[in-house]
Amino acid sequence: FGPDPGGVSERATTLTKRLVGDDPYAVVRIESDELGADPGRVSDEAYGASLFSGRRVVRLRVSGNRPVAPAITPLLERPPEDTWLVVEAGDLRKTAPLRKLFESAGGAVAIGCYPDNDGALRRLVDDEVRAAGLSISATARDALVELLGGDRAASRSELQKLVLYARGKDEITL
Repeated sequence: FGPDPGGVSERATTLTKRLVGDDPYAVVRIESDELGADPGRVSDEAYGASLFSGRRVVRLRVSGNRPVAPAITPLLERPPEDTWLVVEAGDLRKTAPLRKLFESAGGAVAIGCYPDNDGALRRLVDDEVRAAGLSISATARDALVELLGGDRAASRSELQKLVLYARGKDEITL
């Protein structure tokens, strides 16, 4: 949860990949607005048998102020054996029911995702540039940090465009 939707999505994707790898059949995606018509869908998916893989992930994306606690509570009270629940939410106050539900449950955790500060942006720039086999000058890095924003996914996307543009060079400079 948090005010950085790109960071929330990126963390949820990383966690999902660590749990089930790149198996598309092991992931079920549900939007919270779908639960109005079928509030038991999360439980049905979590407790149901998988046809194609063992471990599974149910990814629930919460939008707006939809009350999803009734759909999640049974899973926290009696966790399924081979299914993990990954919930993505926006910025939640400390008193938000969903946040309180996860923070008070023994087998759950709430992870806050906040906009990157300058240090985190510098590390992100360095990581993306290094992954592309390039280097970057200090002045170019400082200029990028000033231009990038607080949304992790948007920043990463812009950096990926930059390294693609710099392809064939050794160093990114101003």
